[in-house]
Amino acid sequence: MKFYYSCAKKLHNVDLAMLFIRLGLAGTIILHGIAKIIHGISKIQGSLVGLGFPEFIANGFAYFVYVGEILAPIMLILGIFSRLAGVFILGTSLFIFLVKGVAILGLDAHTGGLVYAEAYFYLITSLAIIFAGSGKYALRKD
Repeated sequence: MKFYYSCAKKLHNVDLAMLFIRLGLAGTIILHGIAKIIHGISKIQGSLVGLGFPEFIANGFAYFVYVGEILAPIMLILGIFSRLAGVFILGTSLFIFLVKGVAILGLDAHTGGLVYAEAYFYLITSLAIIFAGSGKYALRKD
């Protein structure tokens, strides 16, 4: 047991953990943003219109996807305004649930896991960044 505690004490580095959380979240969500740059956001616009939003509001909301999936991940990678980036990604996560109409704790019948587990990952890690900040390995620590 002593060996375990001595190793655990040496490995205790919250700032490094926050760097990994920031980079992991940014690395996974920015790929979705790049896809939207390449293929456009017409699917999101159509989904919002299908939910009953007027077309001009749907078009405006759809452009916010670029904030959550391009700007916010860049902010996290650089470590600038990380908490604000976390808020943007939190909004993106909640937006995913709105657009997809997924039950909050819906289970996938084929895998047994949560439906849209990736959105839950975005939600939880963005909350961690909002509450913990960037850590010291950032261009602008917050």
